[in-house]
Amino acid sequence: MSKQRALRLSKQAKKLGKAGKLNKAIACYRQAIELDADAYKYYYQLGNLLLEYGLLVQAKLYFEQAIKLDCHNSWAYYSLGKILVKQGKIQAAIDAYKKAIALKPDFSYSHYELGQIFSSQNKLDKAIDCYKKALQLNPDYSWAHYFLAKILAKKEQIDLAISHYSQAAQLNPDFYNSHYELGRNLHRKLQYQAAIDCYLKVIELKSQHFCSYYYLGIAFAATQRYLQAIDYYEQAIELNPQYLSTYFRLGQILLIQGQQAIADYRASLKTKSQLWQIYFELGLGQAWEQQGNFDTALDCYINAVKIDPKQELPYKILQYIKITPQKITEILLFYQKLTENDPSLDLAWGNLGDVFTQLGQLDKAIRCYRNSCYHNTINSNIELTQSNWTTKKQKAPDFIIIGSAKCGTSSLFAYLQKHPQVLLPHKKEINFFDEHFDKGLDWYLSHFPSITDSEKLTTGEASTQYIFTPEVEHRIYNAFSDIRIIIMLRNPISRTISDYYHHVNRGLETRTLQKIISQTKEHLNNYKKQELEYIIKGSDYILKSIYLWQIRRWKNFFPSNNILILNSDYFFADTASVMEKVWHFLQLDCYSAGSYIKYNVGIYESCTDEIKQELEKIFNPYNRKLEEYLEMKFHW
Repeated sequence: MSKQRALRLSKQAKKLGKAGKLNKAIACYRQAIELDADAYKYYYQLGNLLLEYGLLVQAKLYFEQAIKLDCHNSWAYYSLGKILVKQGKIQAAIDAYKKAIALKPDFSYSHYELGQIFSSQNKLDKAIDCYKKALQLNPDYSWAHYFLAKILAKKEQIDLAISHYSQAAQLNPDFYNSHYELGRNLHRKLQYQAAIDCYLKVIELKSQHFCSYYYLGIAFAATQRYLQAIDYYEQAIELNPQYLSTYFRLGQILLIQGQQAIADYRASLKTKSQLWQIYFELGLGQAWEQQGNFDTALDCYINAVKIDPKQELPYKILQYIKITPQKITEILLFYQKLTENDPSLDLAWGNLGDVFTQLGQLDKAIRCYRNSCYHNTINSNIELTQSNWTTKKQKAPDFIIIGSAKCGTSSLFAYLQKHPQVLLPHKKEINFFDEHFDKGLDWYLSHFPSITDSEKLTTGEASTQYIFTPEVEHRIYNAFSDIRIIIMLRNPISRTISDYYHHVNRGLETRTLQKIISQTKEHLNNYKKQELEYIIKGSDYILKSIYLWQIRRWKNFFPSNNILILNSDYFFADTASVMEKVWHFLQLDCYSAGSYIKYNVGIYESCTDEIKQELEKIFNPYNRKLEEYLEMKFHW
């Protein structure tokens, strides 16, 4: 009788749980347990109810009790695994899922959940095995198709990724991400019309999906349907008006259409926002730069500053453009007028200092840099106006981010700038120890706020060519032997491609990537390592991605506790945790910036699988040696 009553109570508890009457449902389950203490299923069912309501600690206790009563039942192990994942007890969760699989190997969800854990740990091959097993058991498991496709795409197995994304989209047609990722991978294979169809499906499901509009513009432009491309770029701008790459792409089309098209489009922008007008000039300028027309690009950037002299981005782009002798006087007078009209324009002061540096007038440049530091600091920290500012900085900066280029250093620099104890120079890359070493330490230190000689404040810079350039490590050590060095390392294939297209987009590279690969192979076969280090100083993007040689040089000078090496993949996957390591390394209080957006994201065309495979063959032996040398795993 008691067991029958317990069964009735469990059925009642299920109905109460579905009706949202949690406390009454719990009471019924507990009564059922009292009547039939050996019935593991009531512990298990109560555990599931508590899990459904997010009561993890209590749910875990009931699953563990269910396992004690019946250690051969897979369901409790499976549910326990879900709780352990939520609690961050990953190894225990892996053990629970493996036990569930051992007891019931034909349950696809256990394999899938184990795959999710391995994927989060970047153990991609193990994750693939789990997803494939889940799909063997349940070929219609859309989520297993989707996440398997994500890993396959990451491993550059694009054709297989397309196949699984396609199945995920067919099985779960309302999940827009499957259509989007399918479109992106078709796009990478240059199957433009198929990609367009996918992007349009995404917009049908999610009308505000910025990336789909953006890539529709690219796909239509690639097939020379320029009016459609412009239309989608404009819709993308409406959704995300501060994504500069969209304006750059728009500028590329207008350059193809000619000067009249540019003039007409400028005239049409009078009805648009000021921000749109500024970013259009910046994007158009970048398009001119890509063609090597630096003077016209400079005119566009000056136009952007004129629209709103307080906008920071135009100044930052101007810091890295090539200023020809024909334009040097014009830009000098422009910055001088800006600072006369508004002395608080810290970036204008800094850029004026750069112009005086180019002219060889170092005393004037130093005064400009010091003005820039002062105004930059008090503009964001008004209370420091009353502090004791010395004329010049005496102490070394606290840190230098030495590289590598295209590895996330712009994002790291931006996150550092948000910390209340960190005051940074007007520009990220000072390049003193390679390009400007002859200018002297007074010139270098003038870039940093003198107030940072206080122990309470921190400053530094990020010159990403330092890591590549022989002798720089020796120069820095001789000047500042106690300085802290930060190095960011990205998958060398991705870094190489990104760096190559960065130079192409700026009009600084005309060779094909295949040509560069051939030249690098020749260098590796014909030159000694010491000779190759000097070739790296040039534009060999591949040699710059062989990190082992570079890091060895730096570790010969600086002790390990003065060097922090960050994996860029982990940095972007879990920025908050990596930033905690950075704060600790710099001996700063932990600080959360809230959201972490990526800065200076590159834009480039897809590379063929063949090129990526060639790069992989070059890098693989060096990657393994790097992992052994640093005793770190990068999973490249």
